Amino acid sequence: MGNCVTSVQEQGLAGCRPAAIVISHDGGLLEFRPPTTAAQVVARNPDCFLCCAESMRVDSPAVRLGPREPLESGQMYFLLPLCRLTYRFTLADMCELAVRASSALGSGCEWGAPVTWSAGDVGLPVGKVGAGAAAFKPILGTIDEAF
Repeated sequence: MGNCVTSVQEQGLAGCRPAAIVISHDGGLLEFRPPTTAAQVVARNPDCFLCCAESMRVDSPAVRLGPREPLESGQMYFLLPLCRLTYRFTLADMCELAVRASSALGSGCEWGAPVTWSAGDVGLPVGKVGAGAAAFKPILGTIDEAF
């Protein structure tokens, strides 16, 4: 997504090995451990498609992941409605997605360890961490400097 950093740090959100981060169309945050494919994620959301955040460009449609494509650890993905498959994303749309991702990531960190799944868990009910409307509250402080 342009100048945004979409990779999760090496340690992941909760201090464990990194997972693939999926931001749903309603602003929820999902984490998937490898090996998970795009088809496994979309199976629970048949009216949506999955795209990698790093492949998105302004004034271009999102590139849909193929069903057999594996989600990569440390990468961020968007789960978008099928009606957006041929839509050309504007700069405002990209900013909205960035804010949605930031809010979901902030909510996940604020509430504790994100919910994670592995490919073997696909048949289980899918949970979410965070909701799109959750207010983001940054924790700000000062750093004492010793001279």
